[in-house]
Amino acid sequence: LRENAATRDIPIVFLTALDEVSSKTEGFEAGATDYITKPFEMLEVKARVRSLLKAKAYNDAFREMVADELRVARNIQSSTLPHDFRARSAGTGLEVYAVMEPAREVGGDLYEVLCLPGGRLFAAVGDVSGKGIPAAMFMMVATALLRVAARDGLEAPELIARLNDQLCEDNPTSMFVTLTCAVVDGAAGTARYAIAGHPAPALLTAGGEARLLGGDLGTIAGVEPGLAFPSATLELAPGDTFVLYSDGVTESFDPAGRAFGESGLLAALHGVRATSARDVVERLLEAVRASAAGAEPSDDIAILAVRRALPAPLDLAVPADRHAVVDATARLRAWCRTAAIPEDAADDLALALEEVGVNVVVHALRERPGAHFRVRLRREGTEAVLEIRDTGPPFNPLEAPPPVIAGSHENQPLGGLGIHLVRGVMTRAAWTFDGGENVLILARALDGR
Repeated sequence: LRENAATRDIPIVFLTALDEVSSKTEGFEAGATDYITKPFEMLEVKARVRSLLKAKAYNDAFREMVADELRVARNIQSSTLPHDFRARSAGTGLEVYAVMEPAREVGGDLYEVLCLPGGRLFAAVGDVSGKGIPAAMFMMVATALLRVAARDGLEAPELIARLNDQLCEDNPTSMFVTLTCAVVDGAAGTARYAIAGHPAPALLTAGGEARLLGGDLGTIAGVEPGLAFPSATLELAPGDTFVLYSDGVTESFDPAGRAFGESGLLAALHGVRATSARDVVERLLEAVRASAAGAEPSDDIAILAVRRALPAPLDLAVPADRHAVVDATARLRAWCRTAAIPEDAADDLALALEEVGVNVVVHALRERPGAHFRVRLRREGTEAVLEIRDTGPPFNPLEAPPPVIAGSHENQPLGGLGIHLVRGVMTRAAWTFDGGENVLILARALDGR
């Protein structure tokens, strides 16, 4: 009965002829609420049952009141955490998403996101000692202090140092907080972060490689005033994601007692070519839940991801004019700089557009007034993909035989030296005729060929 959720709170009265203390003890240990020995009077049994039922009603009402208050507390705590991440990161060139799942009705994990002057972003994840209501109250105090310090323009290590001193000023419960916070500059592609006894953050590259960021993890905040906290600076390429999390992630256990661990975290992130910060957070949270396999969570979970946004693809309609191809190549180089494309890759992409573009203008479009071809350049994971479309007659330049180089090659047509050079610097190439257009796809690896 006690193991069944539907009956575990029903009062149980033992009626027995055994009156030894050991027998009574055994009955209570088995889950009895009361104990009546034979012979017994029915009036006594009825009185005891009425008394037990009344006590149960009081207990049920009290539990419901506490549950209502905890629901209100959870809503209040949730309302103190940011949820409109688009507004919080507007103008930074960064994407942000975060979740906090308490193990109980309320928890002690926290996260914070703030937009700072100069297009920078403040991000933090923390974990307060203890659980339940005390941890939730201390979490809200720590969050308020963090916000004030961040808005005062402090860098990550100075911010944690101030928080530490303020928590130490009046802390009779000796509670503390572990914390990682960062100031991220989306334009510069840097994140300066500091750690106060918290799990090391992780980096997920645009190409799907995941690694933990090593270094000094520092000391917990709120125990000893006057401490300095270690910091480091991380470079973020477009599409890279900076991942902060609490130990509820790595210390999530399955029914057999096996921890998710840092290995589980890296395995969950590895190979993920995320399309957004939310994608990273949800995939990691899903992996933690799957690993737990229904086991009760042992700790709160907080995850926050900051992703340096990829620039919008370059889309050009290029007139059938050789000078327009030169202008388009210049715009391609400018886009490559904003997308953090390595210089050698940008040179190869510029060569491809110039060689293919001139030949499209001359041979496919015949330099007709009003005619144009389309160019699209985008980043896809560890590649830059150049797509060139024209409405000329179907022609696959990739089927052209290798050129016979003799004399000057300045006027070599498509299918000659030009396409030979382009194929030599691209990682892969493909052609198709689709919807009345020649479509040439040229991809260049950004992490080596």
